[in-house]
Amino acid sequence: MAEEDDSQKTEEPTDRKLSKARDKGQVGSSMEVKNWAILMGGGAGVALLSPWMMERLANHVVMFIENAATISITQSSLPIILADSMIETGIILAPFFAILMVLAVVANVVQSGWIMAPSKLKPELKKYH
Repeated sequence: MAEEDDSQKTEEPTDRKLSKARDKGQVGSSMEVKNWAILMGGGAGVALLSPWMMERLANHVVMFIENAATISITQSSLPIILADSMIETGIILAPFFAILMVLAVVANVVQSGWIMAPSKLKPELKKYH
């Protein structure tokens, strides 16, 4: 079936065609709504969570400063120290990123409802050659 030009169509799509498109995950949504939701929610998240996050990050850094003389930095201990610091930082930042993810999902659901379309997750290899 050849691709049809939308300007040439004279009839509205049937309910069956709209239903099939929805099942495939082909629904209209505004990127601006999603972007604004994430931007505004992210700003509110920073305002609410930054005191807590900064206190936890400062405590983590202070621990290194206070124990600078007792921390043994060797070739084998450095990766462990860095990994522990990265995990701690990730745990501190996780609530903020969770807020952003929830806002992105909510912005999509508000616009088009809850749609389960596993076909959208399937990779299409023909796009990459």
